[in-house]
Amino acid sequence: MTEAEWLACVEPGQMLDHLGGGWGERRERQFACGCLRRIWAVLPKKAHRDAIEVCERFLAGQATAGRLERARRAADRTDRGLGDALADYAGLVTASLCAPAGSFVTDGVLEDLATIAADAWHDDARPWHVVYAAEQAAQCALLRDIVGNPFRPVAFDLAWATELVRSLAAGVVEARRLPEGTFDPERLAVLADALEDAGCADAAILSHLRDPGPHVRGCWVLTLLLGHD
Repeated sequence: MTEAEWLACVEPGQMLDHLGGGWGERRERQFACGCLRRIWAVLPKKAHRDAIEVCERFLAGQATAGRLERARRAADRTDRGLGDALADYAGLVTASLCAPAGSFVTDGVLEDLATIAADAWHDDARPWHVVYAAEQAAQCALLRDIVGNPFRPVAFDLAWATELVRSLAAGVVEARRLPEGTFDPERLAVLADALEDAGCADAAILSHLRDPGPHVRGCWVLTLLLGHD
């Protein structure tokens, strides 16, 4: 894959193939959470939504492995194979999201998520295949938010992470919009200004923060600033 192909890609599987397994399970789970929050409104069971929230708390160090396992079991029980495709797919992907540390696998999950969106949102104006393709394109945008541009690594100067910058970055995460889980573009723009005032002139960092997004937990700039978000 070339840089131009990465930036224009609308099929997440191709981007994941390019990344291989080297981008880290933590970011993989954050990516999956971001994709699942896109379809939050159509997830049919409370266990599905609970699994997303528990996974996010686990990644933030606020939930134990035992709590993650309980969420996995609850989500898994909704996949009953009784003909309710939406519940079955949702149970499958949310249970997978809460797999034990070291065993989360992204492959296949994204296709299931796009299938859920297409099943729930297709109509005469937007046929199934159109919704499916649009959801895959949205997943690619989230992946670029979390991974950045692997063809242009950024050298981050810790001097830019002033007390004000870190406080603003933490505030962005704290004030994320729920249930969609996205960050406020205005807060991100203020953060970009503060970074610039602190001496950051990196175009990739500043332009990413000023881009309307969407931006979600795991955003590569926030991760640089906070270690993890």
